[in-house]
Amino acid sequence: MDKYMISIKWVLCFLKGLIFFGLITASCSYEPPEKIRPEIITGSADFNKYISIGGSWSTGFMDGSLYTFGQENSFPSILAGQLAQAGGEEFSQPDIHSENGYNPFASDAQNIRGKYVYKFLTPDSPQPVVESTEGEIPTSYTGELTELNNFAVPGLKSFQIDHPQLLQNIYYDRFASAIGQSNLLNDALSASPTFFSIWLGYEDILSYALGGGAGNPYPPSNPDQINVGDLTPQSIFREALDFAFEKLIVENGIRGVVANIPLVSDFFYFNMMPAHVLRINEYQYDAIYNIYKEFNNAVQIHNTGVSESERRPYIEFIGGYEYSPPQPLVIEDKDLPDANYPNGEPLPKIRIITPDEKVLMNFPLENVALFGFGSTDPVPDKYVLTELEISNIEERTNAFNTIVHNIATSYPDHLAVVDISTFFNLWVQTKKYDEFGVPLTNFKVLVDGVPLTFDSEINTGFFSVDGLNPNARGSAFIANKCIEAINQTFGSNIPSVDINLFPGNRYVIGY
Repeated sequence: MDKYMISIKWVLCFLKGLIFFGLITASCSYEPPEKIRPEIITGSADFNKYISIGGSWSTGFMDGSLYTFGQENSFPSILAGQLAQAGGEEFSQPDIHSENGYNPFASDAQNIRGKYVYKFLTPDSPQPVVESTEGEIPTSYTGELTELNNFAVPGLKSFQIDHPQLLQNIYYDRFASAIGQSNLLNDALSASPTFFSIWLGYEDILSYALGGGAGNPYPPSNPDQINVGDLTPQSIFREALDFAFEKLIVENGIRGVVANIPLVSDFFYFNMMPAHVLRINEYQYDAIYNIYKEFNNAVQIHNTGVSESERRPYIEFIGGYEYSPPQPLVIEDKDLPDANYPNGEPLPKIRIITPDEKVLMNFPLENVALFGFGSTDPVPDKYVLTELEISNIEERTNAFNTIVHNIATSYPDHLAVVDISTFFNLWVQTKKYDEFGVPLTNFKVLVDGVPLTFDSEINTGFFSVDGLNPNARGSAFIANKCIEAINQTFGSNIPSVDINLFPGNRYVIGY
């Protein structure tokens, strides 16, 4: 009897164990129900046929080149992917079909170059170098124009959207409906859009900055007389934007999103190179002092009896070092007042760079190692933005953004506005420091806990390797800013993208 009872108890325990094990097994294989996503609401907008009009940032121009990866990760392409959830069609771009593309910054007639890449010469190299790849001239787009969605063109200035004779742009020519006769705005309208993004004005200011401010800040208010490196007059910009919205909104009733203009002189391209790079030993200091002695005497004579605004600065360096700390560059400055040597010969318009001025990323730093460049051989104007040139950029940017704001208020039901300018003005402070090296702000951009920095850092940077255009993560960030404005204005609920799913700046190792 006792053995029988023991056997029963053992069997019951065994059965309980099986049941417990079954519950554990079932719990391990349990699949939770799918997350219920909210129904997508379009609000008052129609996203069926979305088109983009703009310059380099709207094309996906990246790493100094327009190439396939950049196009695929342009902010309009990313935005279109989200609008597709609200009925938007597949986004068609004038595909470049090139791994490296064409780099207008690095190419010449004999040597066609492609995208810039970061290259570590060895796995142990502490810093990468920037090199361009082998490139190729863009070929014609062979697809159907009316099926296109992205009508953005690298280098497009605002007044060129309806002036075929002014474009002469190899990127537009490859998909223009009639080269030399058609215009971009009409080509875009031929696609019968129901929604648009438009971003104009950026290239109108950037070309001036890229030329080191050598262009005319106040050219005639005639598009035919505006040169590549000039600042577009605000009256011309206003006319271009008015005309575009007249066609898109008034005549066709299309809704869309417009972005204002960030301050291009804050971009990494204009803030990577230090202005204090000269190293002057005692022998070199003595030679420089003697070279500029006559110049400084002439400056002293000139400054006697003239107003403060007409005075010329001396060119002086710190001596007494066997190997000096970094010292400021001598630069050309065409805006200095005229002055002469005692014999009447014109005094060269040169001076020491100031702390608030900027050296462009294309500055030939390697030349500084050769004695004279940047000291007795002044840095050409094309490599520097002076305080006056920076002021011209800021003034024109503010004027353009006022125009964007004023026009946008005329179409409150049809136009969402992305205030990129205000956000970037705050963001750039994260890269500025006081005289003790302390950041001027604690503000940071974190996306799902991952930083997005206002530079071209490999893993965290917003800018691509060229320091001017966003990388894929940067484009995703811009797309999200557009989505925020669209949802707020039109009452939609388009989901944002996770920008951490997009790569930052890529690199290679080895020669």
